[in-house]
Parts: sequence; structure tokens; C-alpha cells
Amino acid sequence: MTTLLEIHGLVSGYGAGQVVRGIDLNVEPGQIVALLGRNGVGKTTFVHTIMGMVRPIAGSVLIDGEDVAGLPAHAIARHRIGLVPQGRRVFAALTVEENLRIAVRGVRGQWTVDRVYDLLPRLRERRRNWGHQLSGGEQQMLAIGRALLGNPRLLLLDEPSDGLAPAVITQIIDLLHALCKDGELTVLLIEQDLRSAFALADTIHIMDHGILVHSATTTAFRRDRATAQRLLGVS
Repeated sequence: MTTLLEIHGLVSGYGAGQVVRGIDLNVEPGQIVALLGRNGVGKTTFVHTIMGMVRPIAGSVLIDGEDVAGLPAHAIARHRIGLVPQGRRVFAALTVEENLRIAVRGVRGQWTVDRVYDLLPRLRERRRNWGHQLSGGEQQMLAIGRALLGNPRLLLLDEPSDGLAPAVITQIIDLLHALCKDGELTVLLIEQDLRSAFALADTIHIMDHGILVHSATTTAFRRDRATAQRLLGVS
């Protein structure tokens, strides 16, 4: 089976500054991989580089063996890569329905607006509400629903728990479990919330100062409190 996402020596940043400084990372079909790290270590820049929102300085980003590094975001999205960005970024001046409708692309697959509503009935209830009228949890569900409408094989989730109450984070975890249970959706999860990462991921990678400094199975990492304390500042 071909590796779905294969990253070699990826370097990127802004202007003359390097934020991502040579990352190698593989994500196999059906995996849920978590990338953890403190604020400011380069996690979002890394995701934006994969997605074509930041141009790489060096390295390769292979999707099904095809190097897409440096392509614009819309071209990478055509490879059925979806992004749920940090901060949700829903359109405040559009309704829930309009936010979803503009995300529909001509990609064959199982996800339609009606199916998103079936998965997330709260969005159906709020479909005529403006984006700015939604709670943080509702905005996050809208951002996930919007990404699903591209019928992605790989979903990049950037800090989906950010700013949400613990009860809402549990709802998001349950939603992602439901989406991934059949193995058809592959996920790269960028997180600071260990509970989310431990509940969802098969594999944990730790990023610090633009490089990967530790990788382990989730089971092994949960037992390694010393490493968690040293790299993440948690016990």
C-alpha cells in the first residue's frame, strides 16, 4: 500500500526566517497521527506548508507518491486533502448553510450538505444563523463539516480543541472517532491538548523549534511521563 502522506526534509518559513527546519514524517492510510508541541514551535506553519499556504524552501511533500510541494492550496485540495484551520475561520457574515454550500466542490464522494447535517444535527438546527452567532463548539463543527464536503482522504486538523470547554472537546473527540472508525479517513491532528491526542491518535510526534524531537506509539508515550514533562511541560 502506498504511503498517503510522505514528507522528506521539509523546510519552510517567512521571509529569510526558517520556522520548519527539516521534517520527515509519514502518514499511512487509515492512521490518526498526532503532532504535539508547545506554542510557537512551528506546528501551524508545518500544516500550512503541507496545504500550500506557505511555500517550502526545501524538501518534498508526497501524496500517493506525487510531489505536491510548492503547489497552490487549491491544487493540493484537489488531491482530496482537507484542512480544519486553527481558530475555525468560518465566514461570520454568511449563514451556516452558506458556509457549507460554498465548500461543495465537484469531487465524487459520500459527503453532501445533507449528510453533514445528519452527522451534525445541531448545524441543521442553526442553518439560518450567521457564523458570528455560533458558539465556539458550533463553529468548530461547522469547520469540520465544511472540510468534509471536499470528500477528503486526508484531514489536517489544526488545534481543534483550541478555546473550547472540556465538554465540547469531548463532543469533538466523539465526532472524530465516528468519522475515523471505518479507516477510510486519515487524520493528521495538530494539538496541545493531550487528552484529545491520547483519545484519537495511533502515533505521537513531538515538535520543538521546527524539528521533530520525539516519536512513539500513543501507548508508549502515555507511559513516558519524563519525556512528556521535558518536551511539553506536562506530567
